[in-house]
Amino acid sequence: MSQKERKRRSRDDDDGGSRREDRASKRSRTIQSTPSLDRNLDYLIPLFTCAKASTDLDSDSEDIYKYYKKEIPSAGEYRTKFRIWSQLVSTFTFNSKDPRTLVMIFGSSLNGLARKGSDLDISIYCPSFNNQLNLLSTLRKWLRVNWAEGSVRDVLLIPAKVPILKFTNVSHSGERTEVDISCNDPTGIRNSHLLFSYNKLDYRVKPLYFVIKAWAANYGINDAKDMTLSSFTLLLMLIHYLQIGVSPPVLPVVQDIGPSYYRDKLSVVDIFNLPYKTEPDVNFTSSNSMSLRKLLKKFFIYYTDCFDFTRDVGSIRTGKRLDSRQCQEWARHSRGIPRQWEAYVLMEEPFNRSNSARSTVNREKFDSILVALKEGHRLLVRENASLAKFLSSN
Repeated sequence: MSQKERKRRSRDDDDGGSRREDRASKRSRTIQSTPSLDRNLDYLIPLFTCAKASTDLDSDSEDIYKYYKKEIPSAGEYRTKFRIWSQLVSTFTFNSKDPRTLVMIFGSSLNGLARKGSDLDISIYCPSFNNQLNLLSTLRKWLRVNWAEGSVRDVLLIPAKVPILKFTNVSHSGERTEVDISCNDPTGIRNSHLLFSYNKLDYRVKPLYFVIKAWAANYGINDAKDMTLSSFTLLLMLIHYLQIGVSPPVLPVVQDIGPSYYRDKLSVVDIFNLPYKTEPDVNFTSSNSMSLRKLLKKFFIYYTDCFDFTRDVGSIRTGKRLDSRQCQEWARHSRGIPRQWEAYVLMEEPFNRSNSARSTVNREKFDSILVALKEGHRLLVRENASLAKFLSSN
């Protein structure tokens, strides 16, 4: 080999090594730039367990406030949920050996709207698994091996379109927590942040939601699997009403005036690592001074007299009632599913713009929703019934 060739090869080797070092350095920077998974969320507990109320709470609203206060989970229940989450973080990151793994709570346990005994929802993102069912099946094995005997019970892996691993965690004291684990659900996490933001803006959101959810459960219309209304849809209905159904509005459109991460396109990693702040995300104070009781009455007036279920779409993204034909057209152009806008209840999911109530496709079930709304209207508006009668009249 000539001296010239040896120099050229040496140069190529140096360049190749440099490129490999650059790639390794880039990978290292990417991993290091990902925030720590072991975030302590205990600072949220005082906010979640505090029963906020107006200093001039009227007598008609006291029963709503008392019911709401009774249903708030204890600090211990939240600490248990956050401990389970921390254990899952440790279990998954240790066994997967993948530093890109992200494990996050979402749903009511992290938007501040959980009631006593509610489930704990967890989402896992792990790029080294390309199959969600395989990921959850593997996690099931790890739980059996790594967690204390008897702490994981009633394990059920549901191989649906969106697989879910369900189990019951039993603490040393015998406290039971139902846990639902899914994979790669950035939209669910993003919604948790948005709903948390609305919850922080006005003390009336949480007690109204608690009462409306209890009313829906009493009438058997709070179950998407039974083709009625999910808790998420009920919350969207409440927020939409508080944006547009009363004047002045109780709530603004957070996606218009809030932080940019409610509008921007974000990566899965960015969404899993969004910050949970105790202070409000927007500078807004409602000038609406209606009582809890009056707002509850007007919720039923809005959905029985103003909202047209044959065409109206409730949209908290825009703070408007949209026409279902607009949503169908958008779905066609965005490769969505236009038929979901033929359901009987139409509420727009604020980020992917799907119909959160797409399971309401059975006419008989929809009629039961209408009956419940009319009964609520009759009891609260026409008869001025007590909260106890309203929640037990079915």
